[in-house]
This record gives sequence, structure tokens and C-alpha cells, in this order.
Amino acid sequence: KIGEVYWIINDRNEVLFEKRGDKEMLGGMIGLPTSIWKESKFVNKADKACIYHSFTHFDLKLIIFEKKHEKGQILSEKDHFWVRYSELEGLGVPTVFRKVVKLMK
Repeated sequence: KIGEVYWIINDRNEVLFEKRGDKEMLGGMIGLPTSIWKESKFVNKADKACIYHSFTHFDLKLIIFEKKHEKGQILSEKDHFWVRYSELEGLGVPTVFRKVVKLMK
């Protein structure tokens, strides 16, 4: 499968996280915002701004998009919250998101 993951930083140098929806993969857990993960027959491992992760029943490629959050921009209706850089290491997130944090930090 393939999808997008969003590394969004605010003016206080905090990273946006969300509580994932109960019906999503990794439901109810904390993670970075992502797109829907779609089926893909071709996964190119040459991309530099992405991570790869294997679940028990599929492989996933997440392409990383980095963005500065502008003050006043409205976030979606999901449970979003900001995390300081100094707190990223201790944040209990699934391995797939720890890979993104490690790459982007």
C-alpha cells in the first residue's frame, strides 16, 4: 500500500499529531496525520522522503510531506494536538510513525 504522512510544524517548533480514528488502521493510537493508505502494485524504494514499513498482512510506503502550519489555519475535525520536539522521543507512537520522527528530526 502507499500513502502520505504529514510532518506539520508550528511557529513554536512543535509537531502536529492526532489520535487515529477507531476504524482506521492503528485505530485509537497516536500518530502523525496521514492520507488514506491505498493499494499500489509498484513501490519504488529509491525515494528519499519516505519510509517503508511492513505490517503482518501488507507492506506500506509513506511519502513524507513537510509543511509549516500558519497561524489561524483550521485543522480537520480529528483529535489533533501539538508535541514539542523535546517530547517526541517519549511519545508512545507505533513504529511506523517513529520511523518518520527519526528521519525528520
